[in-house]
Amino acid sequence: MPGTTTVLGNLGWSRDALMWWANQIGREQGISHREVTSKEADAGSLCHALMERHTILRLKQSSDKIDNDIKVLTSSLSAEQTDKAYKGFDNFRKWSDRLDLQPIIAEPNLVSEKMQVGGTPDYIGKCLDGRALVDYKTSKSTNLYPDNLIQISAYKSIWEELHPDQLIDLIIILKLDKLEGSFAHFEFEGDHPKIVAGLKVFRYLRGIHELKKVLK
Repeated sequence: MPGTTTVLGNLGWSRDALMWWANQIGREQGISHREVTSKEADAGSLCHALMERHTILRLKQSSDKIDNDIKVLTSSLSAEQTDKAYKGFDNFRKWSDRLDLQPIIAEPNLVSEKMQVGGTPDYIGKCLDGRALVDYKTSKSTNLYPDNLIQISAYKSIWEELHPDQLIDLIIILKLDKLEGSFAHFEFEGDHPKIVAGLKVFRYLRGIHELKKVLK
């Protein structure tokens, strides 16, 4: 069964950066994204790891693995890069506190029987506006790409298929800048037209993924 990232490979539009791809592939294959790509560490990767650790600790789960990732990343970064990452993380915490964002489950492994696809968002949480689906994207830009909307709309659909009594009220995408460690956040209501359109595109892509097998 393919993951959402594999299905998105059929899009053919302008794609996001390699780190985003590597992070998603790594999740779906159960390995660290740092094993998928040989690109050197950057401030965005460390900031991402710090954010993951923050979520894990708030859920009172073991942080041993992510602690090791942070140690490895920090050892390969300059003092300037490390400082940028921690400043980005500090800004993230302030933003999260303002939104009163509380994680419920981190990196849930979701599998849709209807679409025959799997995916792993960063976490499901709750905030002032209700239940939220949150995903982090590390790339060379904090711009929001169509890929990001298409994938997170699929995550929402799969979650709600598996948890029909826990519908998603708010979708949050955090874009992390690889070089600066800074971030931008994008928020959409669960029924936003872009989210609805994103799911339609994903379903087309899922069909294309199967048709490609016939054409090979």
